[in-house]
Amino acid sequence: MRGMAGLMLLLLLALSPRGHAETADAKKAPPPRKIRFLALGDAPPFQQEVRDGVRYELEPPEGSVPPREIVPSFGEKEKDQDPGKQPEPIRLNLGRITPPSTIPDGAGLLELRKKDASGDSKPWLSLQRPEHGDLMVLLWRDPRGKSWEQTSALIIADSPDSPGPGGVQMLNLIPVTVGVTLGTEKIALPYARIVTKKPELKQDLPLEVNALSADLKTPGKRFLSTVLAINAGECNRVLIYRADGVSPRTPVKVLILREPIGPAEDAPALPSR
Repeated sequence: MRGMAGLMLLLLLALSPRGHAETADAKKAPPPRKIRFLALGDAPPFQQEVRDGVRYELEPPEGSVPPREIVPSFGEKEKDQDPGKQPEPIRLNLGRITPPSTIPDGAGLLELRKKDASGDSKPWLSLQRPEHGDLMVLLWRDPRGKSWEQTSALIIADSPDSPGPGGVQMLNLIPVTVGVTLGTEKIALPYARIVTKKPELKQDLPLEVNALSADLKTPGKRFLSTVLAINAGECNRVLIYRADGVSPRTPVKVLILREPIGPAEDAPALPSR
């Protein structure tokens, strides 16, 4: 009988409200926040030299490309950082979104340092991160300084629900309104405001990006004319930015990135052809 009573007691403890609460709390725990980076700009012209009959690629001029690797920190002092939880360096490549990295929840500093810089050195870039949600940080060279030592940035939400399957997310990073035609729809796209469209799936849509007249209605110089493939397993990002190359033919560039929607979250975005 005593054995039976002990068994009943264990069953009662297992089925107690406390056990249910702990299980519910575990289910409610949010997944870790993720952050990705995208550097926008033009690579400098390829340069090489011949030494002893062998061709060697030269390093790009200082400031002409973003740092090869950056390390994020979140406002803590170097002496207070847990050595076992040091963030991994993030490699920046022009025109490619980085794989996701983990960041803490809550608002606060987001400091980016070059890989070899100490934690107490001045950050390469210092931003304020929003309180919640996954993030994407867009980076581009400040046209006034013409160097990646003077970098502009914009943080946007990176939710899997936006753009969503088949969605088209458009963002203009030029401080003037530009004209976008998606299919038959004409859109005046202001600076730094995300516009998302959900066209019908499994179709190709013409896409044009133009300068606009002062009344924001009449299209002017055309910067891009192409076709977007709209598929359920992908989304499209259309990013419009200022050309920063050497003597660019056009002052405006358009980067189109296709991203898989679903399990392949670690796959880098591929430039659209």
